[in-house]
Amino acid sequence: MMHRELREAVIRAACRLHSDKLTVANSGNISVRCDGGMLITPSGIAYESLVPAQIVHLDLDGRLLQGDCRPSSEWRIHADVYRARPAVGAVVHAHSPAATALSATRQPLPPFHYMVALFGGDDVPCADYAVFGSQALSDHVLAALQQRSACLMANHGLLATGADLALAFARALELESLCQQYLLARSLGDIVLLDHDQMAEARSAFAGYGQHSS
Repeated sequence: MMHRELREAVIRAACRLHSDKLTVANSGNISVRCDGGMLITPSGIAYESLVPAQIVHLDLDGRLLQGDCRPSSEWRIHADVYRARPAVGAVVHAHSPAATALSATRQPLPPFHYMVALFGGDDVPCADYAVFGSQALSDHVLAALQQRSACLMANHGLLATGADLALAFARALELESLCQQYLLARSLGDIVLLDHDQMAEARSAFAGYGQHSS
């Protein structure tokens, strides 16, 4: 089967949506870029029962290239992200509890913590609301992702991108954790936010963070 290893990676990530408490039931979706388009989770099939043949191969116009299953209803978002962002290799969408709760306020995640800088700016924007599966929703998400690697989706959840599936999933986990921390902090009273210079300093520090070859 073409792309079997990628299909298996998508299934493992989809199952992690449950084990890492990023979603329940069949909500959320996972995709990876591949030759000719993308591989994406199918619509309405329990993640734990997925087999590689059920991962849907689409081109970036939504045409079925391989498979018998219908793709996730959010395939437009994934396809549009891949078209607009050539460096993106994977997309993770989840209805995680804290991110979804914050998205219902239609507010961005503000710079309450320097880790917010990981997503590319001073905040994590919240995309405007539109019905799931619509082109309007995809347009809103693309607008919110300008100069960002992730966003909230109003009254819906979160979406994270990365050069590969491991990075996209790690960003989804990090965003959900930060939303939890922010909501907890808000429950305690007024929050002191970091300013633009402090966030720029954090982004600069992240550029030299981690292991680097000499």
